[in-house]
Amino acid sequence: MSQLTERINVWIQIFTSLSVIAGFGLVAWQLQLTRTSITAQYALLNISDASADQNSVYGENAAEVLAKACFNPSEMSNADLIVLQHYFSNKLYRILNVFWQSQFSGDETWKDPAATFLSTILMYPQGIGFLKGVAFNDRSNSPIEQFIEQQIAMGNTNPCDEVVDRMRVK
Repeated sequence: MSQLTERINVWIQIFTSLSVIAGFGLVAWQLQLTRTSITAQYALLNISDASADQNSVYGENAAEVLAKACFNPSEMSNADLIVLQHYFSNKLYRILNVFWQSQFSGDETWKDPAATFLSTILMYPQGIGFLKGVAFNDRSNSPIEQFIEQQIAMGNTNPCDEVVDRMRVK
């Protein structure tokens, strides 16, 4: 009987040891998930803060500058150009935001909302020039950069004057 008890004790110790090891593995996995989640939250918060900073430059309504950029670009002042640059930067931050959200969630549908934000940049004659001057943290060939280059190459632009003309009641 003592040999049977000894065997049971050995199996209990083996089972307990394996349970402890599995528990450590689960704790390590949970810590990694928490770290990834916190990193994602900080990245998205930084993008949101940058977007808010850009918005503070051009205020609640950049309509006058956007209209001038569309219909009278030669009349734009330096201040107008700065407002337009910040407006475009804000749209680019929105693209970065949807891209990073998709990276952390595993959802790859970021291109649809990104195309909407990008079209807002590309509809202005100054938009392509702005995008060509954007550095993507020295990571050439990033998915966002590839997406933007594809959209430009495909001619996915909708000129602002045509958009305004479609909206006029005739």
